[in-house]
Amino acid sequence: MRRLLFATMIPLLALPAVFGGSGSLRSSGMRVSVSGLVGQPLTLDVEDLARLRTVEVRSNEVAEDGGYRGAFGYRAVSLKTLLSLAKVRKDESDFFKPIDLAVVVRNRRGERRVLSWGEVLYRQEADVVLAYDGRPVMPMKNCTACHTGSEYQKWLAPLERSIGYPKLLFPHDAVADRSLEEVDRIEVVSVPAPVRFDRKKNASSDAFSIREGNRAVVVRDLSRYRPAAADAIQIGEGKGFHGRISLRGASLADIIAQNGFTPDANALLVVSSVDGYRSVLSYGEVKYGRFGSGVFVADAAGGKKITELGRFHCVMPDDLASDRWVKALARIDIVSIDRRGRIVIVGVGCGDARLITLDAISQIARADSVVCTDDIKERYAHYIAGKPVLFDPLLHLPHYFRKKNPRHTEAESKKLVAALRERNAAQLREAIGAGKRVAFLEYGDPTIYGSWTYWLFESFTSEDIDVVPGVSAFNAANAMIAKNVAVNGSVVITVPNAMIANEALLAAVAKSGDTLAVFIGIKEIEAIVRLFKKHYSESTPVCLVYKAGYSESGRLYRTTLREMAAVAGREKEKFLGLIYIGPAVR
Repeated sequence: MRRLLFATMIPLLALPAVFGGSGSLRSSGMRVSVSGLVGQPLTLDVEDLARLRTVEVRSNEVAEDGGYRGAFGYRAVSLKTLLSLAKVRKDESDFFKPIDLAVVVRNRRGERRVLSWGEVLYRQEADVVLAYDGRPVMPMKNCTACHTGSEYQKWLAPLERSIGYPKLLFPHDAVADRSLEEVDRIEVVSVPAPVRFDRKKNASSDAFSIREGNRAVVVRDLSRYRPAAADAIQIGEGKGFHGRISLRGASLADIIAQNGFTPDANALLVVSSVDGYRSVLSYGEVKYGRFGSGVFVADAAGGKKITELGRFHCVMPDDLASDRWVKALARIDIVSIDRRGRIVIVGVGCGDARLITLDAISQIARADSVVCTDDIKERYAHYIAGKPVLFDPLLHLPHYFRKKNPRHTEAESKKLVAALRERNAAQLREAIGAGKRVAFLEYGDPTIYGSWTYWLFESFTSEDIDVVPGVSAFNAANAMIAKNVAVNGSVVITVPNAMIANEALLAAVAKSGDTLAVFIGIKEIEAIVRLFKKHYSESTPVCLVYKAGYSESGRLYRTTLREMAAVAGREKEKFLGLIYIGPAVR
Protein backbone atom coordinates (compact mmCIF):
# COMPACT_ATOMS: atom_id res chain seq x y z
CA MET A 1 0.00 0.00 0.00
CA ARG A 2 1.01 3.57 -0.54
CA ARG A 3 2.02 5.11 2.76
CA LEU A 4 2.16 8.76 3.71
CA LEU A 5 4.95 9.94 5.95
CA PHE A 6 4.50 12.82 8.34
CA ALA A 7 7.22 13.81 10.77
CA THR A 8 8.26 17.00 12.49
CA MET A 9 11.86 18.08 12.79
CA ILE A 10 14.18 15.45 14.25
CA PRO A 11 15.31 16.78 17.64
CA LEU A 12 18.86 17.59 18.55
CA LEU A 13 20.51 15.33 21.09
CA ALA A 14 21.80 16.58 24.40
CA LEU A 15 23.31 15.14 27.55
CA PRO A 16 21.35 16.73 30.38
CA ALA A 17 22.21 16.54 34.04
CA VAL A 18 19.72 14.36 35.87
CA PHE A 19 17.89 15.65 38.92
CA GLY A 20 18.36 12.41 40.80
CA GLY A 21 15.14 12.94 42.73
CA SER A 22 13.27 10.31 44.73
CA GLY A 23 11.69 7.69 42.50
CA SER A 24 13.92 8.51 39.55
CA LEU A 25 13.36 6.41 36.44
CA ARG A 26 17.11 5.84 36.41
CA SER A 27 16.68 3.24 39.14
CA SER A 28 13.29 1.84 38.09
CA GLY A 29 14.36 -0.38 35.18
CA MET A 30 11.29 0.81 33.24
CA ARG A 31 11.17 0.98 29.45
CA VAL A 32 8.67 2.79 27.27
CA SER A 33 7.74 1.78 23.72
CA VAL A 34 6.41 3.88 20.85
CA SER A 35 4.45 1.81 18.34
CA GLY A 36 1.37 1.69 16.13
CA LEU A 37 1.29 3.87 13.01
CA VAL A 38 4.99 4.64 13.06
CA GLY A 39 7.77 3.90 10.62
CA GLN A 40 10.37 3.30 13.33
CA PRO A 41 9.04 1.60 16.49
CA LEU A 42 11.03 2.56 19.57
CA THR A 43 11.80 0.89 22.87
CA LEU A 44 13.58 3.33 25.18
CA ASP A 45 15.08 3.05 28.63
CA VAL A 46 16.16 5.89 30.90
CA GLU A 47 19.57 6.23 29.30
CA ASP A 48 17.89 6.74 25.93
CA LEU A 49 15.47 9.33 27.30
CA ALA A 50 18.23 11.20 29.13
CA ARG A 51 20.18 11.60 25.88
CA LEU A 52 17.31 13.23 24.02
CA ARG A 53 16.69 16.95 24.10
CA THR A 54 15.39 17.69 27.59
CA VAL A 55 12.80 20.23 28.66
CA GLU A 56 12.27 21.37 32.24
CA VAL A 57 8.70 21.89 33.42
CA ARG A 58 6.90 22.57 36.66
CA SER A 59 3.62 20.88 37.47
CA ASN A 60 1.31 22.06 40.26
CA GLU A 61 -0.70 18.89 40.66
CA VAL A 62 -4.20 19.85 41.72
CA ALA A 63 -7.06 17.63 40.56
CA GLU A 64 -10.45 18.75 39.29
CA ASP A 65 -11.99 17.69 42.61
CA GLY A 66 -9.52 19.89 44.51
CA GLY A 67 -7.20 17.11 45.64
CA TYR A 68 -3.56 18.20 45.98
CA ARG A 69 -0.71 15.88 45.00
CA GLY A 70 2.20 18.26 45.30
CA ALA A 71 4.22 20.63 43.14
CA PHE A 72 7.22 19.24 41.28
CA GLY A 73 9.90 20.31 38.86
CA TYR A 74 10.60 17.70 36.20
CA ARG A 75 13.14 16.87 33.56
CA ALA A 76 11.25 15.49 30.61
CA VAL A 77 11.29 14.65 26.92
CA SER A 78 8.65 16.21 24.71
CA LEU A 79 6.11 13.73 23.37
CA LYS A 80 6.52 15.57 20.06
CA THR A 81 10.20 14.61 20.10
CA LEU A 82 9.44 10.92 20.68
CA LEU A 83 6.82 10.78 17.93
CA SER A 84 9.15 12.61 15.56
CA LEU A 85 11.87 10.02 16.15
CA ALA A 86 9.34 7.22 15.61
CA LYS A 87 8.26 8.86 12.31
CA VAL A 88 4.48 8.81 12.50
CA ARG A 89 3.06 7.22 9.36
CA LYS A 90 -0.45 7.06 8.09
CA ASP A 91 -1.77 4.08 6.16
CA GLU A 92 -3.34 4.65 2.77
CA SER A 93 -6.49 6.66 3.33
CA ASP A 94 -9.01 8.88 1.58
CA PHE A 95 -7.69 11.70 3.81
CA PHE A 96 -3.98 12.44 3.57
CA LYS A 97 -3.37 14.59 6.65
CA PRO A 98 -2.42 12.99 9.99
CA ILE A 99 -4.69 15.35 11.96
CA ASP A 100 -7.30 12.60 12.34
CA LEU A 101 -4.92 10.30 14.26
CA ALA A 102 -4.85 9.73 18.01
CA VAL A 103 -2.17 8.81 20.54
CA VAL A 104 -2.98 6.28 23.27
CA VAL A 105 -0.68 6.32 26.30
CA ARG A 106 -0.86 3.40 28.75
CA ASN A 107 0.88 2.49 31.95
CA ARG A 108 1.86 -0.83 33.47
CA ARG A 109 -1.43 -0.96 35.45
CA GLY A 110 -3.52 -0.75 32.28
CA GLU A 111 -4.65 2.85 32.80
CA ARG A 112 -4.67 5.03 29.70
CA ARG A 113 -4.88 8.56 28.37
CA VAL A 114 -6.09 9.31 24.84
CA LEU A 115 -4.69 12.36 23.08
CA SER A 116 -5.23 13.79 19.64
CA TRP A 117 -2.21 13.85 17.35
CA GLY A 118 -2.88 17.56 16.78
CA GLU A 119 -2.56 18.53 20.43
CA VAL A 120 0.96 17.07 20.35
CA LEU A 121 1.98 18.27 16.89
CA TYR A 122 0.64 21.82 17.13
CA ARG A 123 1.93 22.57 20.62
CA GLN A 124 5.26 23.72 21.97
CA GLU A 125 7.68 21.03 23.11
CA ALA A 126 7.00 21.61 26.81
CA ASP A 127 3.21 21.32 26.52
CA VAL A 128 2.95 17.50 26.45
CA VAL A 129 5.94 15.69 27.94
CA LEU A 130 7.19 12.42 29.35
CA ALA A 131 9.10 13.07 32.57
CA TYR A 132 11.92 10.76 33.60
CA ASP A 133 13.18 12.56 36.71
CA GLY A 134 12.03 15.23 39.12
CA ARG A 135 12.11 16.83 42.52
CA PRO A 136 9.49 18.45 44.76
CA VAL A 137 9.15 22.23 44.94
CA MET A 138 9.57 22.76 48.71
CA PRO A 139 8.16 25.85 50.46
CA MET A 140 10.84 28.25 51.68
CA LYS A 141 8.93 28.97 54.90
CA ASN A 142 6.52 27.10 57.15
CA CYS A 143 2.86 27.96 57.37
CA THR A 144 2.31 27.93 61.14
CA ALA A 145 1.28 31.59 61.17
CA CYS A 146 -1.93 30.81 59.28
CA HIS A 147 -2.45 27.05 59.81
CA THR A 148 -2.02 24.57 62.59
CA GLY A 149 0.79 22.05 62.33
CA SER A 150 -1.51 19.19 61.33
CA GLU A 151 -3.17 21.27 58.60
CA TYR A 152 0.18 22.39 57.26
CA GLN A 153 1.59 18.86 57.32
CA LYS A 154 -1.08 17.50 55.00
CA TRP A 155 0.16 19.88 52.29
CA LEU A 156 3.75 18.76 52.82
CA ALA A 157 3.04 15.02 52.71
CA PRO A 158 2.39 14.85 48.92
CA LEU A 159 5.82 16.39 48.30
CA GLU A 160 7.44 13.34 49.88
CA ARG A 161 5.67 10.76 47.76
CA SER A 162 7.47 8.55 45.25
CA ILE A 163 6.76 9.36 41.61
CA GLY A 164 6.22 6.52 39.14
CA TYR A 165 8.33 7.29 36.08
CA PRO A 166 8.04 7.71 33.13
CA LYS A 167 5.25 10.19 33.82
CA LEU A 168 2.98 11.78 31.22
CA LEU A 169 2.44 15.46 31.99
CA PHE A 170 0.33 18.29 30.58
CA PRO A 171 1.91 21.30 32.30
CA HIS A 172 -0.56 23.75 30.74
CA ASP A 173 -3.72 21.85 31.67
CA ALA A 174 -5.91 23.67 34.17
CA VAL A 175 -5.91 20.54 36.37
CA ALA A 176 -3.64 17.51 36.68
CA ASP A 177 -6.24 14.80 36.00
CA ARG A 178 -4.65 13.73 32.71
CA SER A 179 -1.19 13.04 34.12
CA LEU A 180 -0.23 9.36 34.17
CA GLU A 181 2.57 7.60 36.02
CA GLU A 182 4.55 4.45 35.13
CA VAL A 183 3.96 4.86 31.40
CA ASP A 184 5.21 1.90 29.39
CA ARG A 185 3.43 2.22 26.02
CA ILE A 186 2.70 5.00 23.56
CA GLU A 187 0.68 3.95 20.52
CA VAL A 188 -0.36 5.99 17.47
CA VAL A 189 -3.73 4.80 16.19
CA SER A 190 -6.24 5.67 13.48
CA VAL A 191 -9.68 6.96 14.38
CA PRO A 192 -12.71 5.67 12.44
CA ALA A 193 -13.98 8.34 10.05
CA PRO A 194 -17.76 8.98 9.99
CA VAL A 195 -17.70 10.15 6.35
CA ARG A 196 -15.24 9.85 3.46
CA PHE A 197 -13.24 12.84 2.31
CA ASP A 198 -14.25 14.09 -1.14
CA ARG A 199 -13.02 17.63 -1.63
CA LYS A 200 -15.68 20.09 -2.83
CA LYS A 201 -14.76 23.68 -3.70
CA ASN A 202 -18.07 25.16 -2.61
CA ALA A 203 -18.99 22.92 0.31
CA SER A 204 -21.54 24.64 2.54
CA SER A 205 -23.70 23.86 5.56
CA ASP A 206 -26.18 25.92 7.56
CA ALA A 207 -26.18 23.58 10.60
CA PHE A 208 -24.08 20.92 12.30
CA SER A 209 -24.89 17.85 14.34
CA ILE A 210 -23.35 16.38 17.48
CA ARG A 211 -23.50 12.59 17.53
CA GLU A 212 -22.72 9.93 20.09
CA GLY A 213 -23.87 6.39 19.41
CA ASN A 214 -27.50 6.52 18.26
CA ARG A 215 -28.12 10.00 19.67
CA ALA A 216 -27.82 13.12 17.51
CA VAL A 217 -28.56 16.81 18.17
CA VAL A 218 -28.67 19.45 15.44
CA VAL A 219 -27.32 22.93 16.22
CA ARG A 220 -28.48 25.86 14.05
CA ASP A 221 -27.89 28.83 16.35
CA LEU A 222 -25.15 29.69 18.90
CA SER A 223 -26.86 32.46 20.85
CA ARG A 224 -27.66 30.36 23.95
CA TYR A 225 -24.10 29.10 24.49
CA ARG A 226 -21.16 30.66 26.33
CA PRO A 227 -19.54 33.20 23.99
CA ALA A 228 -15.99 32.73 22.79
CA ALA A 229 -13.74 34.90 20.65
CA ALA A 230 -10.17 35.14 19.44
CA ASP A 231 -7.97 37.13 17.13
CA ALA A 232 -6.46 34.14 15.38
CA ILE A 233 -3.55 33.74 12.98
CA GLN A 234 -4.27 31.65 9.92
CA ILE A 235 -1.08 29.82 9.06
CA GLY A 236 -1.18 26.38 7.46
CA GLU A 237 1.61 23.90 7.01
CA GLY A 238 0.86 23.71 3.29
CA LYS A 239 0.10 27.27 2.15
CA GLY A 240 1.63 29.24 4.99
CA PHE A 241 0.45 32.60 6.36
CA HIS A 242 -3.04 33.78 5.36
CA GLY A 243 -3.57 36.70 7.69
CA ARG A 244 -4.96 37.49 11.10
CA ILE A 245 -8.68 37.21 11.61
CA SER A 246 -11.08 38.16 14.39
CA LEU A 247 -13.45 35.27 15.13
CA ARG A 248 -16.55 35.15 17.33
CA GLY A 249 -18.75 32.23 18.31
CA ALA A 250 -19.46 29.84 21.19
CA SER A 251 -17.39 27.50 23.35
CA LEU A 252 -17.30 23.95 22.01
CA ALA A 253 -17.19 22.55 25.55
CA ASP A 254 -20.35 24.48 26.43
CA ILE A 255 -22.15 23.40 23.25
CA ILE A 256 -21.41 19.76 24.08
CA ALA A 257 -22.42 20.09 27.75
CA GLN A 258 -25.65 22.05 27.19
CA ASN A 259 -26.85 19.43 24.72
CA GLY A 260 -26.57 16.74 27.38
CA PHE A 261 -23.40 15.01 26.20
CA THR A 262 -20.96 13.97 28.94
CA PRO A 263 -17.97 12.36 27.22
CA ASP A 264 -15.24 10.64 29.17
CA ALA A 265 -11.96 12.58 29.22
CA ASN A 266 -10.50 9.81 27.00
CA ALA A 267 -13.17 10.29 24.33
CA LEU A 268 -12.31 11.80 20.96
CA LEU A 269 -14.18 14.39 18.93
CA VAL A 270 -14.07 13.79 15.18
CA VAL A 271 -14.91 17.18 13.66
CA SER A 272 -15.95 16.96 9.99
CA SER A 273 -16.93 19.34 7.22
CA VAL A 274 -19.53 18.75 4.53
CA ASP A 275 -16.89 17.29 2.19
CA GLY A 276 -15.38 15.03 4.86
CA TYR A 277 -12.34 17.17 5.75
CA ARG A 278 -11.75 16.18 9.34
CA SER A 279 -9.64 16.67 12.41
CA VAL A 280 -9.60 14.98 15.78
CA LEU A 281 -9.66 16.61 19.22
CA SER A 282 -9.35 14.78 22.49
CA TYR A 283 -12.12 15.65 24.89
CA GLY A 284 -9.39 15.90 27.51
CA GLU A 285 -7.80 18.85 25.71
CA VAL A 286 -11.19 20.55 25.35
CA LYS A 287 -12.23 19.92 28.95
CA TYR A 288 -8.98 20.39 30.86
CA GLY A 289 -6.50 22.13 28.61
CA ARG A 290 -6.04 25.87 28.94
CA PHE A 291 -5.46 25.82 25.21
CA GLY A 292 -8.38 23.47 24.57
CA SER A 293 -10.74 25.75 26.47
CA GLY A 294 -10.25 28.17 23.57
CA VAL A 295 -11.64 25.72 21.02
CA PHE A 296 -14.89 27.14 19.73
CA VAL A 297 -17.39 27.11 16.91
CA ALA A 298 -17.26 30.42 15.06
CA ASP A 299 -20.22 31.98 13.27
CA ALA A 300 -18.66 35.44 12.72
CA ALA A 301 -15.38 36.58 11.20
CA GLY A 302 -14.11 40.14 10.91
CA GLY A 303 -17.26 41.43 12.58
CA LYS A 304 -19.59 39.81 10.02
CA LYS A 305 -21.59 36.62 10.01
CA ILE A 306 -19.85 33.79 8.20
CA THR A 307 -21.51 33.04 4.87
CA GLU A 308 -18.69 31.61 2.80
CA LEU A 309 -18.31 27.83 3.21
CA GLY A 310 -21.35 27.52 5.43
CA ARG A 311 -22.39 29.26 8.64
CA PHE A 312 -20.03 27.55 11.11
CA HIS A 313 -16.31 26.93 11.42
CA CYS A 314 -14.68 24.91 14.21
CA VAL A 315 -11.43 26.66 15.13
CA MET A 316 -8.48 26.02 17.45
CA PRO A 317 -6.93 29.51 17.67
CA ASP A 318 -4.13 28.43 20.00
CA ASP A 319 -2.80 25.76 17.63
CA LEU A 320 0.58 26.62 16.11
CA ALA A 321 -0.94 25.89 12.68
CA SER A 322 -4.51 26.18 11.48
CA ASP A 323 -4.65 22.80 9.74
CA ARG A 324 -7.10 21.43 12.32
CA TRP A 325 -9.64 24.19 11.65
CA VAL A 326 -12.74 22.76 9.98
CA LYS A 327 -14.77 25.04 7.74
CA ALA A 328 -18.26 24.23 6.53
CA LEU A 329 -18.74 22.34 9.81
CA ALA A 330 -21.26 19.53 9.36
CA ARG A 331 -20.86 17.13 12.29
CA ILE A 332 -19.00 16.41 15.51
CA ASP A 333 -18.85 12.72 16.40
CA ILE A 334 -17.98 11.68 19.94
CA VAL A 335 -16.12 8.36 19.72
CA SER A 336 -13.96 6.20 21.93
CA ILE A 337 -10.94 4.05 21.18
CA ASP A 338 -12.07 0.63 22.37
CA ARG A 339 -9.33 -1.93 22.62
CA ARG A 340 -10.52 -5.40 21.79
CA GLY A 341 -8.57 -8.29 23.24
CA ARG A 342 -6.55 -10.21 20.66
CA ILE A 343 -4.02 -12.98 20.28
CA VAL A 344 -1.41 -11.75 17.82
CA ILE A 345 0.81 -14.49 16.39
CA VAL A 346 4.05 -12.67 15.59
CA GLY A 347 6.77 -14.08 13.36
CA VAL A 348 10.03 -12.84 14.87
CA GLY A 349 12.19 -14.08 12.00
CA CYS A 350 14.59 -16.95 11.64
CA GLY A 351 18.11 -16.87 12.97
CA ASP A 352 19.64 -13.50 13.82
CA ALA A 353 17.64 -11.07 15.90
CA ARG A 354 18.16 -8.41 13.23
CA LEU A 355 15.73 -10.30 10.98
CA ILE A 356 12.77 -9.23 13.11
CA THR A 357 10.46 -6.86 11.20
CA LEU A 358 9.39 -3.38 12.28
CA ASP A 359 5.80 -4.60 12.40
CA ALA A 360 6.78 -7.42 14.76
CA ILE A 361 8.58 -4.95 17.04
CA SER A 362 5.53 -2.71 17.03
CA GLN A 363 3.18 -5.61 17.87
CA ILE A 364 5.36 -6.71 20.79
CA ALA A 365 5.36 -3.14 22.06
CA ARG A 366 1.55 -2.96 21.89
CA ALA A 367 1.07 -6.25 23.76
CA ASP A 368 0.18 -6.55 27.44
CA SER A 369 1.88 -9.93 27.73
CA VAL A 370 3.74 -12.43 25.56
CA VAL A 371 3.98 -16.15 24.97
CA CYS A 372 7.41 -17.37 23.88
CA THR A 373 10.24 -19.80 24.43
CA ASP A 374 13.12 -19.03 26.78
CA ASP A 375 15.36 -18.57 23.75
CA ILE A 376 13.10 -15.92 22.20
CA LYS A 377 12.63 -14.26 25.58
CA GLU A 378 16.38 -13.84 25.90
CA ARG A 379 17.06 -12.72 22.32
CA TYR A 380 14.27 -10.16 22.19
CA ALA A 381 14.36 -9.02 25.82
CA HIS A 382 14.86 -5.40 24.75
CA TYR A 383 11.54 -5.39 22.89
CA ILE A 384 9.64 -7.51 25.40
CA ALA A 385 10.78 -4.95 27.99
CA GLY A 386 9.71 -6.82 31.10
CA LYS A 387 6.20 -7.78 29.94
CA PRO A 388 4.93 -10.94 31.63
CA VAL A 389 5.66 -14.17 29.74
CA LEU A 390 2.62 -16.42 30.23
CA PHE A 391 4.11 -19.80 29.28
CA ASP A 392 6.55 -21.68 27.06
CA PRO A 393 4.53 -22.94 24.05
CA LEU A 394 7.06 -25.62 23.12
CA LEU A 395 5.77 -27.57 26.11
CA HIS A 396 2.63 -28.15 24.01
CA LEU A 397 4.64 -30.51 21.82
CA PRO A 398 4.62 -34.01 23.36
CA HIS A 399 8.18 -34.89 22.33
CA TYR A 400 9.54 -31.63 23.74
CA PHE A 401 7.49 -32.02 26.92
CA ARG A 402 8.87 -35.51 27.41
CA LYS A 403 12.41 -34.28 26.79
CA LYS A 404 11.93 -31.78 29.64
CA ASN A 405 10.11 -34.37 31.77
CA PRO A 406 11.79 -37.73 30.98
CA ARG A 407 10.17 -39.51 33.92
CA HIS A 408 6.83 -39.61 32.04
CA THR A 409 5.96 -42.24 29.48
CA GLU A 410 4.90 -41.26 25.97
CA ALA A 411 1.24 -41.87 26.79
CA GLU A 412 1.48 -39.86 30.02
CA SER A 413 3.17 -37.01 28.18
CA LYS A 414 0.39 -36.79 25.60
CA LYS A 415 -2.23 -36.71 28.32
CA LEU A 416 -0.36 -34.03 30.31
CA VAL A 417 0.21 -31.92 27.18
CA ALA A 418 -3.53 -31.99 26.39
CA ALA A 419 -4.32 -30.76 29.90
CA LEU A 420 -1.60 -28.11 29.67
CA ARG A 421 -3.00 -26.79 26.39
CA GLU A 422 -6.43 -26.47 27.94
CA ARG A 423 -5.09 -24.55 30.96
CA ASN A 424 -3.08 -22.22 28.75
CA ALA A 425 -6.04 -21.71 26.40
CA ALA A 426 -8.17 -20.74 29.41
CA GLN A 427 -5.44 -18.28 30.44
CA LEU A 428 -5.51 -16.71 26.97
CA ARG A 429 -9.32 -16.53 26.95
CA GLU A 430 -9.24 -14.70 30.25
CA ALA A 431 -6.68 -12.22 28.89
CA ILE A 432 -8.53 -11.37 25.69
CA GLY A 433 -11.83 -11.27 27.57
CA ALA A 434 -10.31 -8.49 29.69
CA GLY A 435 -9.35 -6.57 26.53
CA LYS A 436 -5.68 -7.55 26.66
CA ARG A 437 -3.38 -8.16 23.71
CA VAL A 438 -1.18 -11.23 23.88
CA ALA A 439 1.78 -11.45 21.49
CA PHE A 440 2.44 -15.10 20.61
CA LEU A 441 6.05 -15.07 19.37
CA GLU A 442 6.85 -17.72 16.75
CA TYR A 443 10.11 -18.55 14.99
CA GLY A 444 10.37 -17.57 11.32
CA ASP A 445 7.06 -17.00 9.60
CA PRO A 446 4.18 -18.62 11.51
CA THR A 447 2.30 -19.36 8.29
CA ILE A 448 5.07 -21.51 6.77
CA TYR A 449 5.28 -24.70 8.84
CA GLY A 450 4.90 -22.85 12.12
CA SER A 451 6.25 -25.03 14.85
CA TRP A 452 3.69 -24.75 17.62
CA THR A 453 0.95 -22.22 16.96
CA TYR A 454 -1.35 -24.54 15.04
CA TRP A 455 -3.20 -25.60 18.21
CA LEU A 456 -4.43 -22.01 18.70
CA PHE A 457 -6.70 -22.36 15.70
CA GLU A 458 -8.30 -25.39 17.34
CA SER A 459 -9.06 -23.40 20.51
CA PHE A 460 -9.92 -19.94 19.12
CA THR A 461 -11.73 -18.46 16.13
CA SER A 462 -10.22 -16.16 13.53
CA GLU A 463 -12.07 -13.31 15.29
CA ASP A 464 -9.65 -13.69 18.20
CA ILE A 465 -6.41 -14.06 16.25
CA ASP A 466 -4.25 -11.83 14.07
CA VAL A 467 -1.11 -13.03 12.32
CA VAL A 468 1.97 -10.88 11.69
CA PRO A 469 4.28 -12.38 9.04
CA GLY A 470 7.97 -12.86 9.66
CA VAL A 471 11.09 -13.70 7.69
CA SER A 472 10.94 -17.44 7.03
CA ALA A 473 13.90 -19.81 6.75
CA PHE A 474 12.70 -20.17 3.16
CA ASN A 475 13.41 -16.46 2.52
CA ALA A 476 16.78 -16.63 4.25
CA ALA A 477 17.79 -19.80 2.39
CA ASN A 478 16.85 -18.23 -0.95
CA ALA A 479 19.11 -15.29 -0.13
CA MET A 480 22.00 -17.66 0.66
CA ILE A 481 21.50 -19.51 -2.64
CA ALA A 482 21.48 -16.06 -4.30
CA LYS A 483 19.55 -17.20 -7.35
CA ASN A 484 16.02 -16.87 -8.62
CA VAL A 485 14.79 -20.28 -7.50
CA ALA A 486 11.54 -19.69 -9.39
CA VAL A 487 13.23 -18.96 -12.71
CA ASN A 488 11.68 -22.07 -14.30
CA GLY A 489 8.19 -21.02 -13.30
CA SER A 490 7.27 -22.47 -9.90
CA VAL A 491 8.58 -23.33 -6.46
CA VAL A 492 6.87 -26.08 -4.49
CA ILE A 493 7.33 -26.06 -0.71
CA THR A 494 6.76 -29.33 1.09
CA VAL A 495 7.77 -31.66 3.94
CA PRO A 496 8.76 -35.35 3.81
CA ASN A 497 5.40 -36.75 4.88
CA ALA A 498 3.59 -34.70 2.24
CA MET A 499 5.90 -35.98 -0.52
CA ILE A 500 5.29 -39.57 0.52
CA ALA A 501 1.53 -39.03 0.63
CA ASN A 502 1.48 -37.31 -2.77
CA GLU A 503 4.25 -38.80 -4.86
CA ALA A 504 2.41 -37.77 -8.02
CA LEU A 505 3.12 -34.15 -7.16
CA LEU A 506 6.83 -34.92 -6.74
CA ALA A 507 6.85 -36.63 -10.14
CA ALA A 508 5.16 -33.62 -11.77
CA VAL A 509 7.65 -31.16 -10.25
CA ALA A 510 10.60 -33.28 -11.39
CA LYS A 511 9.19 -33.55 -14.93
CA SER A 512 8.49 -29.82 -15.26
CA GLY A 513 11.91 -28.72 -14.02
CA ASP A 514 10.43 -26.57 -11.27
CA THR A 515 12.15 -26.16 -7.89
CA LEU A 516 11.25 -28.25 -4.87
CA ALA A 517 12.04 -26.95 -1.37
CA VAL A 518 11.77 -29.44 1.49
CA PHE A 519 11.44 -28.32 5.13
CA ILE A 520 12.44 -30.50 8.13
CA GLY A 521 13.90 -33.16 5.85
CA ILE A 522 17.56 -33.25 6.94
CA LYS A 523 16.96 -35.87 9.60
CA GLU A 524 15.29 -38.13 6.98
CA ILE A 525 17.90 -37.59 4.29
CA GLU A 526 18.35 -41.26 3.38
CA ALA A 527 14.63 -41.82 2.77
CA ILE A 528 14.40 -38.58 0.79
CA VAL A 529 17.34 -39.54 -1.44
CA ARG A 530 15.67 -42.87 -2.25
CA LEU A 531 12.43 -41.07 -3.11
CA PHE A 532 14.18 -38.44 -5.22
CA LYS A 533 16.08 -41.06 -7.23
CA LYS A 534 12.78 -42.48 -8.42
CA HIS A 535 12.03 -39.22 -10.28
CA TYR A 536 15.30 -37.30 -10.76
CA SER A 537 18.59 -38.15 -12.44
CA GLU A 538 21.57 -38.37 -10.09
CA SER A 539 23.13 -35.29 -11.72
CA THR A 540 20.21 -33.04 -10.69
CA PRO A 541 21.49 -29.98 -8.77
CA VAL A 542 20.81 -29.91 -5.02
CA CYS A 543 21.36 -27.20 -2.41
CA LEU A 544 21.52 -28.06 1.30
CA VAL A 545 21.03 -24.99 3.45
CA TYR A 546 21.75 -25.24 7.20
CA LYS A 547 20.67 -22.68 9.80
CA ALA A 548 19.49 -20.16 7.23
CA GLY A 549 19.34 -16.71 8.77
CA TYR A 550 22.15 -17.33 11.27
CA SER A 551 24.99 -15.14 9.95
CA GLU A 552 27.73 -16.85 11.97
CA SER A 553 26.71 -20.47 11.60
CA GLY A 554 24.59 -20.65 8.44
CA ARG A 555 26.04 -22.94 5.76
CA LEU A 556 25.26 -23.66 2.12
CA TYR A 557 26.35 -26.77 0.19
CA ARG A 558 25.90 -26.97 -3.58
CA THR A 559 25.92 -30.60 -4.68
CA THR A 560 23.98 -33.12 -6.72
CA LEU A 561 21.50 -35.84 -5.90
CA ARG A 562 24.34 -38.38 -6.28
CA GLU A 563 26.43 -36.75 -3.50
CA MET A 564 23.59 -35.35 -1.40
CA ALA A 565 23.53 -38.04 1.34
CA ALA A 566 27.31 -38.01 1.75
CA VAL A 567 27.41 -34.20 2.11
CA ALA A 568 24.59 -34.24 4.63
CA GLY A 569 26.29 -37.01 6.59
CA ARG A 570 29.26 -34.76 7.37
CA GLU A 571 26.99 -32.22 9.13
CA LYS A 572 26.16 -32.42 12.82
CA GLU A 573 23.00 -30.31 12.44
CA LYS A 574 20.04 -32.63 11.80
CA PHE A 575 17.06 -30.32 12.24
CA LEU A 576 17.58 -26.72 11.04
CA GLY A 577 17.96 -27.24 7.33
CA LEU A 578 16.25 -27.00 3.94
CA ILE A 579 16.74 -29.14 0.84
CA TYR A 580 16.36 -27.64 -2.65
CA ILE A 581 16.37 -29.73 -5.81
CA GLY A 582 15.91 -28.71 -9.43
CA PRO A 583 17.75 -27.14 -12.39
CA ALA A 584 17.18 -23.59 -11.12
CA VAL A 585 19.64 -24.05 -8.23
CA ARG A 586 22.48 -25.20 -10.48
